[in-house]
Amino acid sequence: MVTEGFGKQKIAKILTDEGYPTPAESKRNYANPSQKIKMWNSNAVHRILTNEVYIGTVVQHKRKKVSYKVKKVKDVPEEEWIKKTHMHEPIIDENIFWQVQDIIQERAKLKFRQGHVTHLFSGKAKCGDCGSYMGYFYDKDRKAPCWKLICGAFRKYGSKACTMHSIPEEKLKQIVLGDLKSIANEIVDFNELTKIAEDSIEEKHIEQKKRI
Repeated sequence: MVTEGFGKQKIAKILTDEGYPTPAESKRNYANPSQKIKMWNSNAVHRILTNEVYIGTVVQHKRKKVSYKVKKVKDVPEEEWIKKTHMHEPIIDENIFWQVQDIIQERAKLKFRQGHVTHLFSGKAKCGDCGSYMGYFYDKDRKAPCWKLICGAFRKYGSKACTMHSIPEEKLKQIVLGDLKSIANEIVDFNELTKIAEDSIEEKHIEQKKRI
């Protein structure tokens, strides 16, 4: 579908509409009673499109433990991954796979062209009911047009997926800022912070006098 010009979001919608089980549905512990339909998203499609296991490659050392004392793991840079090709029978033609990688790279360049804006809450804000990511849209019909966030599931699939939850970006910024201030008031010693700032200014002042 990618080689035919379909984007990842369009492919996700087709997979959802045709009832293909999502990767999450294959996990035994998957349960989200608030989600009315099981939806594919562009991130899941991207992971599949870029997974070399489908052309017979085994990729190892993608993550490693921070320490033998703890279970926490961290991602390893791709250049340090260990790849072994032709380890099993591929299910995707290798030429098509690499053709798709080229298409994905070219589209990524277009996405981040000059003038493109990545919004503050892109890929971060989620719907409180269904858990899908909130998408941006420009509400030009208001008296004061503005950017708003809306439930991604509702936007793509309508009321069969979720209800229309929307919030102006500026309002969400103020809510988050208010929460950050509350947290800061609880954990930050402002007297100590002021002293650090004053010491820093004094050090810079002395350094500038020396340079002069």
